[in-house]
Amino acid sequence: MASHENYEGVFLHSDVEIEHINHKNQNHAPILNQWMQDLPEIIHNLPLNCLAIPGSHESGSYSVSALDDYAPDGLFLSKSRAVQLLGSTAKKVICGWMKTQDLTCKEQLEMGIRYFDFKVATKPGSSDLYIVHGLYGDSMTTVLDSIKEFLDLHPKEVVLLHFQQLFAMTNDDHHRLLRQITEIFGSKVCPVVPKMEKLTLSWLWHQQYQVLVFYMHDVANYHPFLWKKEFILSPCPKAVKGSELMQFLVEQHKQEKPLRKFVVSQGVLTPTATFTLRHPCSNFRDLLVDSAHEVLQEWLKGKQSLNIIISDFVDIKDCWFPRTVVGMNYSRPLGKDEINGKSKVTTE
Repeated sequence: MASHENYEGVFLHSDVEIEHINHKNQNHAPILNQWMQDLPEIIHNLPLNCLAIPGSHESGSYSVSALDDYAPDGLFLSKSRAVQLLGSTAKKVICGWMKTQDLTCKEQLEMGIRYFDFKVATKPGSSDLYIVHGLYGDSMTTVLDSIKEFLDLHPKEVVLLHFQQLFAMTNDDHHRLLRQITEIFGSKVCPVVPKMEKLTLSWLWHQQYQVLVFYMHDVANYHPFLWKKEFILSPCPKAVKGSELMQFLVEQHKQEKPLRKFVVSQGVLTPTATFTLRHPCSNFRDLLVDSAHEVLQEWLKGKQSLNIIISDFVDIKDCWFPRTVVGMNYSRPLGKDEINGKSKVTTE
């Protein structure tokens, strides 16, 4: 078993002080657009992968449009018999199932979201790169510019950008996207650090870093500011029923948490193409989201030591999801057991 002994020196609070902080903040209602800034000082020195961070699933899908073309990840849908039978209404139906967020990325940031899940692809006839989820959405330039605008106004907020899937991209395309990231965020981008315990809010603020970029392609091996897939775990539930999602989350939570990785818990339902096309008169939000949120709300009760949790339509029910996840940072136990590494971790 690994130890958190390296963290012990950064905590000067006694157990009595820790209990006082936890009690004081049990009913704390965080201001979502600056929740990292407002965290208790003791948490500023926790590694970032020990914080509870709310994220969004398919973060840019608010922008996908039925007026645009099928994206590379949606070409198989366009060739299906069911889509051909739907004719001119097919894209409208598919768009209703591909859209998993209503808020723009900047609006999500205002609501407390700090982890973003992106699918990106090239687009014929354009030199830019685009958000995709079955169909094309906003350009990455638009998305990244909006995130930077928020960060400029909130210098103590930190975001994690996870480029999970990248379609129809050559090496030149990858480097074009990386240039966009570095040109837009500049010195805000945090390079990979050799020791995760160093990656705390206090250290990030001191260095004026606000952006971590996780990039799921081999090109990440050659860029010191790209966090490779080895640094993050994000298993997908592939569940259509709420009961399946609950079973998945329960089983994932039983696994030992890697000490030097970020861990994403996906509280989402994932309809298959067949399921989608069997419900042409409905959409993702109307048919599946309430069920997923009910499961997630139940599963989160009493949970501690979670890291990144993601959801679809993060704004529903007065943003209960980001409020709950941010609030977990105020109720987490921060006594000697956690500091000295007696929590469930491995050396992976």
